[in-house]
Amino acid sequence: MNTTSQFLVRDPDGIPHEIVGLTWLLSVAIAAIAFAALTVGGVMAGLALVLVPTYVIGLERRARQRRTAGRAAARQVTRG
Repeated sequence: MNTTSQFLVRDPDGIPHEIVGLTWLLSVAIAAIAFAALTVGGVMAGLALVLVPTYVIGLERRARQRRTAGRAAARQVTRG
């Protein structure tokens, strides 16, 4: 029988909810940066070209690390 604490350990869809929230925040930030780059131009456009891909790569790495850690924890639970 599963207890409530066992359900809280796992995300129901397999995607960490923190990553989903950060992805949503990134989408809003990209829209704001794109708007600013189109209206202001110059430095803002250059920053967007550098910062947005850097942030996306960081999110991808964090998601991969959490997936790997989650799988390792699941293996330990099933073995132990």
